[in-house]
Amino acid sequence: MKKILVAASLVFAVFTANAQNKNSLLQGDFWKQKPSVDAVKAEIAKGSNPSESDARHFDPTAMAINSDAPIETIKFLLDQPGNPVTKATHHSRTYLHWAAAKGNLELVQELLKRGSDFEKGDSYGTPVVPYAASAGQANT
Repeated sequence: MKKILVAASLVFAVFTANAQNKNSLLQGDFWKQKPSVDAVKAEIAKGSNPSESDARHFDPTAMAINSDAPIETIKFLLDQPGNPVTKATHHSRTYLHWAAAKGNLELVQELLKRGSDFEKGDSYGTPVVPYAASAGQANT
């Protein structure tokens, strides 16, 4: 009985520690607000990591792109250490995959200017243009 109690206490402690150390930049609700660069900087100052990935390999930059965050906010995230344009995120997709799928032409151009590869395939081997088309983007 003591062993079960100790094990349960340990599990509770681990989950409590994880709950207290949440990276707000990995929370979908944060990105729904379309945060400014200053809002992101404030979260970083509180300890949130702008290049950390969640369990599904989404990071703050991918989440910002998929939530239609302001372009300046996304550019700021791209400038942070650990967020190169070649970074593999969910299903090994790069930021260019997400930007093209969202139809964000300004960001697509920015990512290409920064050296992103439009021929890079995701974990299924799907390059950027076919991925964007499969996501419903007619203007690929």
